[in-house]
Order: sequence, then C-alpha cells, then structure tokens
Amino acid sequence: MKPKPWVIALHIVGWIFFIFIPVFNITSGKLTPDDNTLHVISNTLYRFIPFYVCIILFFYVNANILMPRLFFQEKYIAYSVAIAVSLALTIFIIQSLPFNPNPSLQKFGPPKRMLTTFIVFYFVIVFLLSSGIRITQQWMKSEKKRKEIETEKLNTELSFLKAQIKPHF
Repeated sequence: MKPKPWVIALHIVGWIFFIFIPVFNITSGKLTPDDNTLHVISNTLYRFIPFYVCIILFFYVNANILMPRLFFQEKYIAYSVAIAVSLALTIFIIQSLPFNPNPSLQKFGPPKRMLTTFIVFYFVIVFLLSSGIRITQQWMKSEKKRKEIETEKLNTELSFLKAQIKPHF
C-alpha cells in the first residue's frame, strides 16, 4: 500500500519539528551577543545527526516491522526485548561518537553526563508516538472491516427476508 502524499508531507513536517526541538532547547536564553547563532544551530544539528538517524529509523522499524510481526502477533516478550535492544543500541551508538566536535560550543546542549537521559527521553517519546500511531491505524482497519462485515450480514439477512416474502420471484 503506497502512502498518500499528505501522509508523507505530515511525516516530513513532523520530523523537521522534532529535529529542531534540541535547537530550540539549546539556543533559548543561552545566546550572548558575541555568539554566532547560525553557527550554534548548524553545530547542534550536525552533532545530533546520528541521534536523529537512530530515532527516525527506530520509529519506522517499530511501526512497520516490530509491531506487526511481534506485538500484534502477541509475542510480547520478544517485542519488549527488541525495544530494549533498540534503546541500548541507540545509547551505545550515540555515546560512542564524539559529542561536540567544536569545544568552543560545549556550553550549548546537554552535558555529557545527561546525554543518556536525553536519549532515553526522546526514545520513549518516539516509541509512544510510533506505537500509538500504529495501534490507531490497526484499530481503524479493524473497525472498517467490522463495519463491512456488519453491512454484508445485514444485506444477506435482507435478501433472505425478501426471498421469504416473495418465494416465487
């Protein structure tokens, strides 16, 4: 099933908003007149690229692979393990990379000791969003199917009643 253009646009806008959240956090109230705002923003975006890639990848893997193959198949333990491994892998990848390539901007962003908390916080948000969206989609699909079955059942009953009233037609 090919996604609709408005869905793709919504995802792009959502990810742009999500990507700029750390920039808003980092630049709010911390810039002094001698700081180059554009440099701070570009450095912030640059150093968070691996984080964004991991989080965005997790969003789609969770929504399109883990939930349909594990969660909806009631393999809850395997699903929980997959989520825990994803979180651990994300933390490992982000912690392994140099956090700030430009030491002059070290004062911007979360301190190194708070990086794990930052990663877990955003990971949980993305986990809840991807799971919530996928569960909502599944519910809507089930509801549509239920309504179709109900309509078909009513049509069958109506045909049966018509056949009883006019058996010779």
